[in-house]
Amino acid sequence: MSGLLSMKKICLSCLLFCLSWRPARRPVWVSADRPVKHQQFILSHVVADTPAIKLQIKRLIEAGNVAARRVETLKRERLWLIACVVIISSISIIGAIFYRNMSQKRHFERLLFEAKRNELAFINSHEVRRHLSNILGIIDTIRSSDNRYEIYIEVEAHLFKAAIDLDRSIRNIADKLNG
Repeated sequence: MSGLLSMKKICLSCLLFCLSWRPARRPVWVSADRPVKHQQFILSHVVADTPAIKLQIKRLIEAGNVAARRVETLKRERLWLIACVVIISSISIIGAIFYRNMSQKRHFERLLFEAKRNELAFINSHEVRRHLSNILGIIDTIRSSDNRYEIYIEVEAHLFKAAIDLDRSIRNIADKLNG
């Protein structure tokens, strides 16, 4: 019996040394493959019931629980970080798409404006000016003649036609501006 007691004391002193020494690697009974409850059971039943060992075991179990909680917290924080990165990336992509669409829209509006401006410049320089030149020519002919009334009677139909054509050209411009 005394041999068994001395052997128990040697085992306990070795265990206390191992528990107080915190090696870089985990002890054999603490492994990632075994659940924490199993490790606690091994620690509490392998050693004798001395208060110092129980205190060391309790501290070791608390440290393991704190480490497990810290690992869970880090996993949660990692998931939140991944979610934030995904959300920010999605928002950036959507923003880039909207920016591209808006710049394309501005580009095509600019092209449309240029086309309308060129078309209106053509209408102004050819159609409106042509009818206005006809009217001014008829008036100049009437002014330069000796018998204004007779000339006016002759060219009245041409003057009226040129005025109607001018009115039609102006309406055409108004329709193009509104549409």
